[in-house]
This record gives sequence, structure tokens and C-alpha cells, in this order.
Amino acid sequence: GQRFYRTWTRLARSARPGDKVLLLQHAVNWEPGQEVVLVTTAVKDARDWHQNEVFTVAEVTPGPEGVPAAVYLTSPVQNLHVANSNYQAEVGLLSRVITVQGAFEDSEPTDPDPGTCTGRSIFGNTGRPCENKELTGFGGHIMIHSGGKGYVEGVELYRMGQTNVLGRYPMHFHVLGNECEGCYFRDSSVHRSYYRCVSLHGTHNLTVSENVAYDVTGYCYYLEDGVEEDNTISFNLAAFIHMLGTPAFGYGQTTPLAYQSDDLTLPADTTASGYYITNLHNNIIGNAASGGWSGFAFPVFHSPVGSHREWNMRPANRLSLTIDGNTAHSTGWWWGHGGAFYFGGSLYYEGVSLVYNAGRDQSRGNRSPCLVDKCAVNRCGDYCQRPEMAWNNITNSKAFLAPSVGLNSWSGRMEVKGFEAHDVALGLEALESGFWIHKMLVVCRTGEVLAMPSTARANYIRGDGFFWYDTGQEHIITNSTFRNCGQREGYDEYDQSPTRGCGTNQENGCNSGSTVFGFLTHSDQFTPEVMQGTSNIRFEDCGRRFKLHDFSRNALTTVSGRTQNWLDVDGSVSGLGESTLIGSGLSTAGLWWQVDPEVVCDPHGPLK
Repeated sequence: GQRFYRTWTRLARSARPGDKVLLLQHAVNWEPGQEVVLVTTAVKDARDWHQNEVFTVAEVTPGPEGVPAAVYLTSPVQNLHVANSNYQAEVGLLSRVITVQGAFEDSEPTDPDPGTCTGRSIFGNTGRPCENKELTGFGGHIMIHSGGKGYVEGVELYRMGQTNVLGRYPMHFHVLGNECEGCYFRDSSVHRSYYRCVSLHGTHNLTVSENVAYDVTGYCYYLEDGVEEDNTISFNLAAFIHMLGTPAFGYGQTTPLAYQSDDLTLPADTTASGYYITNLHNNIIGNAASGGWSGFAFPVFHSPVGSHREWNMRPANRLSLTIDGNTAHSTGWWWGHGGAFYFGGSLYYEGVSLVYNAGRDQSRGNRSPCLVDKCAVNRCGDYCQRPEMAWNNITNSKAFLAPSVGLNSWSGRMEVKGFEAHDVALGLEALESGFWIHKMLVVCRTGEVLAMPSTARANYIRGDGFFWYDTGQEHIITNSTFRNCGQREGYDEYDQSPTRGCGTNQENGCNSGSTVFGFLTHSDQFTPEVMQGTSNIRFEDCGRRFKLHDFSRNALTTVSGRTQNWLDVDGSVSGLGESTLIGSGLSTAGLWWQVDPEVVCDPHGPLK
């Protein structure tokens, strides 16, 4: 079909209620009469409450000086869509000259979500999508089967996919192996999809690029069985993604297991996200995600599933190719550990049925690290082969407007470089051994008003930078900046810092307990060993710098149970300006920190 370029871009300036023109970052050749989606910059994005908007184009002209394009609309904008120096809303083209669509008469679900259901309160809001609704969507589907070739571009797929029907996706590359090298799906759109967007199933060396997906049930860009490798998924947009079943949630670090059923063909759809990357040996470059349980999901597969179940390989230990330049926002609403980028969740078989554990590794309630990572802290014996111990990389990626975590990983051995997190609850959560985090920028609050349902409050959401966890972590953070993180109400004898951090304003502030660095060591059952090091850390307008979190006050108060063994190489964290060993402890820990006359006990921080 005719190519429209670009298929999506971002706002150059904020679009405000009443505006009838969108100013864009790139020139576009869109045409009058076409439909575009203006993606939300609200914190919540779900069927029961969202701020995505679809418009018809009236005219496209060059923008004012310094702005490549102005898109005039036939109707005014209803909600604020932000474009600031930290992040900007996406604008995607939905229309194409060629359209493949499900029938108007009988494709739509016969069980629509009324949008009136409620559940547990999240940040003061009890609204939620209704369970067991929107399960009967029955649209068209396209399949490129074994022996076929697929070269698809410039096509609009509308009212496609069949909810919970295996293999019935809008665009499906089915078990092509290496027979479709050079095949592609690009410059196209998928919207009002009842089940996924594009499935790569047992297929390698395929390109999925520059597509726009909007209003999708289940995972969107989808690597199906875990064997798919050497594909390139690049410069795509996924927005307004809907979960199936009950959104995964748990108290602490575990969630109830989700089981395969007629209403949940893939139990992992309880955490449906824009991108479902079951094997890191692919190129994931320049994509954007909005909405869903997370933006980018990287679940753990210790063996393939589906038609490749008997293959002798371990997808979870395949090395990453390029994961670079991706963004995720307006996601992570449903669980505090659910990251905009989420490296976690384990899918496996019990008998012939699939089971999904969205949270921390567990087996019948017990910690089982080897279920999630066969090389976890060398605890898995011969199951971990030396080549599988190599590290993976994620570079130049960004999370924003996530009331959970910017990036969360239950697996270790990862280099995270150039990661940014803006308007999030926690910048990054590293819950297994071995991270190098380099050139990270965490802006806990940008000052923007956080768009949320009327009963929700921004200051119910934390504004934390990074938490040191409670077992042997061995993390290194270098050349990183924390801005507007942590909250402190007033001065005291320990703190003469002039900055107060992210504030507690209910529209754009953070939780009063927020901190830049949190300590999580909580009893002597975890002996920290050498845990972490930092160098060249900058604090800009931050409040509380250190906080003890989830400490067990009844635990023994010895050094081994409390100290973090944090080597602040250049003193940039402590403020002392020289190499410093930082520990954590409660006042009940005694006077162990006075083993050296130069040791300082500062329970409130920052030191300077």
C-alpha cells in the first residue's frame, strides 16, 4: 500500500483542551480525512479510565518556525497531552489506503465492558476493567504459513483477531523458521484488535517495523513460543493495551498464579503489555509503549512452549542482541513491582496446561531462584553453563508516568546504560545479583501535574530513586543523576540541605516517605557480603537521601545483619568528598559504627 511517512511521531508542544492543531516533531505526509490517535500522557490507562483520543485530519501544513509539521483536526482536543523536555505524547496514523477488517455486523464483542466495575483502591482510585468481559471479539486474521512468504506494508488492520483463539491474530507469521528471511510487516496499523497485533511464531530473521497499534486485547507485538530469534522489532508504537482476566497483583513480591483456561488461553495475558519478548536474542530498537500492565515484558522461559515445547533450548539464557532506544509510559498501575520495563514473570507447564507466575520466583510458596534464573548467584549447580552467565544489555531507554517502577528485573547480570525514568514511583529495581547501571537519570517528579482519575492523588505515589535490596546484590552505579527525588518536610540537626525534594502536592508531588536511596536489609538471615559500589553520583534538588525501609525491628542488631557494605568510591553520595564505606542500621544496633573515630552515624542524611 501507499507509504505514509512517518507512521508515528511525537508532539513538539503540548496539546491542550480546546486545541484543534497538533504540532509535531517530524514532517509527515498524512492526508485530510485520515484518522490519527493522540496517545495519553495520563498515569492510568485502562478501559475504565483513559485519555487517548482519536481525531480526523483536516489539513497538514508546515509548522511555525522550528516545528516540522502542524496537523489540523476536525474536532478539538479534550485532554492535556504533554510535551516537555523530559517526555512527549505520541501521535500515530491509523488510516491506510488498503484496509483489511472484520465484519461490522458481528465482529464486535457481545459482552462489552461497561466501564463501571470497582475493586481495591489504587492511589485512591477503585475503578478497574470488568473481569470476564470483552471475551467474544471475533474479527479477521491473516496467517503466513510454513512454506509461504510475507511482505506486507501500508495496510490497515481493523477489527481483527479472535479473543482467546490460539493462532487467530491480526498478522501471524506461523512456523516459518528461516524460510522467510527478509520478510516484513511494516508501515501498517492495527487498531481495535480483539487479540494481539503481530505474532512471530517459530519464525526468525523477520522485520516488524514502523507500525502503529492502538486499542488491543492481549499482548501486542508477540514472540509466541520463546524460540524466535534474530528478528528485528523496531520503531513501532503500541498504545491502549488491555489485559485478560484479573490484572496480576500481590502483597509483597509474589502474585497468585494464573492458570490456562477457556477464558485465558495464555495465562500471561493477565500482564498483557505492548511487547512480549520471550527471547532476548532479537533486536528491539526504538519502540514506544503506552498502557498495559507493563510496556515491555520480558518473561522467563526455561523451555519453549506451544508447538515448540519439546525443543531442547533455554530461551531465558539466550544473550541479548540490541535492546536500545525504547520508551514506555502510562503503565505499571496495577502492581508496585510491575515495571514499565519488566524482566520477570515465569511461564511453564503443569501437566499439559500453562501456568504463569507474574511475581518473584516461587514454588508452592517457597523461594526457588532457579525457576527464574538458572545462573542465580551460582545456586543452580550444573543447570548453569558458563556461556549462559554472560550479561545482557539494555541501552538508552526511558520510562515515564509509571506509578510503579521504571525498570524492574528479577534476574541479574545486566548492564543498563543511559536509562531514564521520569515521574515514576521508583527509578529502577534490581532484585537479583549483578547490575552495572551507568549514566542513569531519575527525575522522580518533573513538576507536571499527573493526570489521574479524580479520586487518585499523585502524592500517594512514591518518589524514590533506587533501593538496595537485602541479599548479595553486587551492583555498581556510576555517573548517574537523581533529580527531585526524596521528600523532607523540615530541617533538623542532621540536615542543613536547602532542598526539599519532590514535595507532597497532591497533583504533582510524591509520598512523604520518599527517598533517593532506600536500604532493605532487614535481618541476620541475609549476610550482605560485598553488596554495591557507586561513583560520580549527582543529586539535584533532592530531599531525603537515605531511608531504612521494611526493617524488621525485632531482628538481631549485629553488624552482619544491618550493614550494607556500600562503597561510595568518591564520596559523592555521602557528601564527604572522599572514598567512604556506607552502612545502614537502626539506633538499636548499638555503637558498632564507632569502631573508628572517623566513622559518622547520620540516621537522617544527607550528610551535606
